[in-house]
Amino acid sequence: MIKIGQAKNNLKIIIQDGMPMCSEYDPEKESQRWASRQNVKSYEAIIFIGAGSGYKIAEVASLNVSAKIVVIEPSMRTITLIKSIHGARVEGVNFVNASTSECVFSNSEVQSALMLKYKVMNLLYSHMSNGIKDHEELYNDLLGRTQVGLRKILSLRSVRDINLNLSISSELLSIKHYKHTSSTSMNNKIQLLNELIK
Repeated sequence: MIKIGQAKNNLKIIIQDGMPMCSEYDPEKESQRWASRQNVKSYEAIIFIGAGSGYKIAEVASLNVSAKIVVIEPSMRTITLIKSIHGARVEGVNFVNASTSECVFSNSEVQSALMLKYKVMNLLYSHMSNGIKDHEELYNDLLGRTQVGLRKILSLRSVRDINLNLSISSELLSIKHYKHTSSTSMNNKIQLLNELIK
């Protein structure tokens, strides 16, 4: 059950199954402290997995007003409550109601964010998966840390001159083994790394 509760400082917060989705004491102050350590100003897009009570999202939106902000949240009720709690502070935020990696990667808002210099922020913890199936795997997919995620990101960015049938692995991306790699393999490695740091 998802409902609105109240923090000790009287701010509205979201409670899910009896657990607060943010600080019970001062969610705004906690979010300001947290956001100040996230280096959000250097990114063109911020992708959140999970929405919490929306305070961290609203704070990041205020720190980087030009960034595209996408929030992946499986609960439409949570999205509605966040919009009612934060109003104009989350007006430009793109909420994506999705619970699987397949739905996330097929969403046009997510796709456009992945084309920019982006950061992924996981607001979920293992005890509060919030309906997102394999949220840690989704986090790694969005960062391109998995073979599946890297392939999806590279194909979105139209990387055609790299053979996507390669076995993209830690060995391929490893710099340690450069003496034993062919020049074609080295060129593929350099192209992959360049694409990931764009």
